[in-house]
Amino acid sequence: MVIPKATLARGGVASGTIDLSTKNSAFLFFRIGRTSAFALSTGVNIKMNRMLNTFTQPAPMFTFTSGVAAAAITLVNGDSAAGQRTLTVQNTTGFTVGDVICVRNAALTRLEWHRLVNKSSTALILEHNLIYTHTAADADVITNRAETIMGGATGGCPTQVTIDYGDDVSGDPVVVEVIAQTYDSDTQI
Repeated sequence: MVIPKATLARGGVASGTIDLSTKNSAFLFFRIGRTSAFALSTGVNIKMNRMLNTFTQPAPMFTFTSGVAAAAITLVNGDSAAGQRTLTVQNTTGFTVGDVICVRNAALTRLEWHRLVNKSSTALILEHNLIYTHTAADADVITNRAETIMGGATGGCPTQVTIDYGDDVSGDPVVVEVIAQTYDSDTQI
């Protein structure tokens, strides 16, 4: 985990470092989810920089700015078991096939990211199975306009990742996390 799952308030910054000194490369997966339906003014910025001799280099390897449009929001209102692709919700107004959604509880212990492949008036059909069980009693929150972005980092030195929500003048907190998969070596046949 490069940046553990967290709720980032407007004006906040989260950063983390992955040491790729002995690795060939890594894939980093950046995830940003909305906590409300409100639009963001300028988006959330992601930056990835190489660190040489413990100093961050001024030229980023990767930059990205999130979308800003208002999101749709709904709540889980029926039991949806882990291992199934259907999430039972209050309504699906504003959700569109192809949307990336963020499913979460307040403590982020049931945080999930999914792409919608279908919907009915009270169900969101997901591309992959749920990781966690979401119950009507829990009433977990679902928003669209989530973003999952993959970036590559070359090895040989540490890489610093920053998620910056500092230049937005409007918008509620966002949920963020960055995970990585490293590539250790080449194998010749």
